[in-house]
Amino acid sequence: GGTGDPEVIKCDKVKDQPDGKEVMVEGMCVKITESQKYGNWYLRDDTGEIYIYGTQDNAIKGIDVGDVVLVQGPKADYKGTIELIDAKVLKITKSILKLDKDMVKLDKEEQTFTVKAEFSGKVLEPSIDADWLTVAGASAADGSITYNFKASAFDQIAAPRTATITFTAKKKISDKEEQTSVVAVSVKQAGKEPALSTISDALAAPGSDVHIEGAIVANCARGYVIRDPTGN
Repeated sequence: GGTGDPEVIKCDKVKDQPDGKEVMVEGMCVKITESQKYGNWYLRDDTGEIYIYGTQDNAIKGIDVGDVVLVQGPKADYKGTIELIDAKVLKITKSILKLDKDMVKLDKEEQTFTVKAEFSGKVLEPSIDADWLTVAGASAADGSITYNFKASAFDQIAAPRTATITFTAKKKISDKEEQTSVVAVSVKQAGKEPALSTISDALAAPGSDVHIEGAIVANCARGYVIRDPTGN
């Protein structure tokens, strides 16, 4: 008897399933958060995104960002995050796009950097979600393109600013079917560091970005208490 394997459902339908029910979902791996022990990562399709909390048989070792993966596992809702727990990987369709990096960290000065994209099929112009970052040129080789990006200076006294560069490759695999792979690079640029101030001066300027230095004297539920000769 039994009902056999569950049918493949979309990400936006997983949340409607009861906790503990086995579901099967197929989508693109868009981010890997842990790959050494448990295998935690995000899976996305055209309807939404779910978190894979644990991957059986160490199968995470064979998954790269951009791969399309079919998984099966019990659904869970952890404080609003929809998950599959200890999921079994049933199929991996390898990405047709690979980047030489997934993160870029920049100083506050104007500067350039490169990202190399290796692909099969065709690669589209990268998409950037910030106006302070632009494409400054590209050089093509057989099966790859190296893009040059330019970041403008960021000399404001502020927290670091971030941007995402999204790369897309497409390949026709039949008369009616096309494979698409999407991979992103995160960019983080530091702002101008505020001058060092005392804690008493910082307390007199609520809402301002400040730079303080002191000794941690206690931990608390929301962080810790820091002290210098002028206050806590």
